[in-house]
Amino acid sequence: MLISDLATVEQALETIIHQGEGVSEDRYADPSHAELTHHAKFAELPHDEVIRSGVIPAVVNPSVASLPANIAPVAAFSDALTTYLYLVMDRLISTASEDSHHHQVGLLYGAMVALLAPVARYLMTLPLNENEVAGPPFGFFEFSSATSPEAQLRSMAADLATDHPELQVAFDLLHRLPEGNE
Repeated sequence: MLISDLATVEQALETIIHQGEGVSEDRYADPSHAELTHHAKFAELPHDEVIRSGVIPAVVNPSVASLPANIAPVAAFSDALTTYLYLVMDRLISTASEDSHHHQVGLLYGAMVALLAPVARYLMTLPLNENEVAGPPFGFFEFSSATSPEAQLRSMAADLATDHPELQVAFDLLHRLPEGNE
């Protein structure tokens, strides 16, 4: 479904709630009630208590190659983070240890929330022209076998830090990533 205006946003949300995220109508994702379920988050979006800022005019299917030189490195970093999440998922299903399994689940969630999400949101603020902003490409990034993916993410962040200080909070969290299969 192509999201092009507020009506299609509302239609997509209804589909998501009904088909995938509506399986469980539980409000909380955890026993301590610290996190809302996806269903609860999506169900709240159309209601008045959630501020609607409108549809962001993002470019359709961005790629690193299609973005301007000042934005492409951030998009490449976004792709590297996306690919890193797949590496963590691979570790998650490949691990035998329950402790390691729980660690990988935490790493996966943390990387999505604290690393990829702010970078993706930041890309949505970078204008391409008068009518469109960039967006996260969610593409594949080929990590070098010479160093760990974690080290490469840190290096990319160091290269981006001067020109994109808005991402410093995410960059600072990269030191918490374990090396390799830890």
